[in-house]
Amino acid sequence: MSSQYITQFKKQPLEKRISMSRTVLTKYPDRCTIIVGKKDHSDVKEIEKKKFICPRDINLGQFIYAIRKKLDLKPEKALFVFINNQIFPSQTLMGQLYEEHKENDGFMYVVYCLENTFG
Repeated sequence: MSSQYITQFKKQPLEKRISMSRTVLTKYPDRCTIIVGKKDHSDVKEIEKKKFICPRDINLGQFIYAIRKKLDLKPEKALFVFINNQIFPSQTLMGQLYEEHKENDGFMYVVYCLENTFG
């Protein structure tokens, strides 16, 4: 599952990305640092804000709702989010997902799309 924005973001030096995430986490230790990008070739628009610091105690469903609001999606449109090419239950806490799926730069990368595409 690829996102052009995430690919570009990861081209920055690792030390710079680590510094960015540490700066945020030092100021907000109860948060998760998340980079969000749309799946390449998806029929959904790109959100303007792609860097999120979200509370660890909200669930994935609440995080998806925040993304939906930024996309201004109609209720009948399904939005899928992938973390490491996996879909997780909406009740999973973001803090748990972050601890299990953050990368060595301190960010967790989330890809969204409208269609359900496995494999």
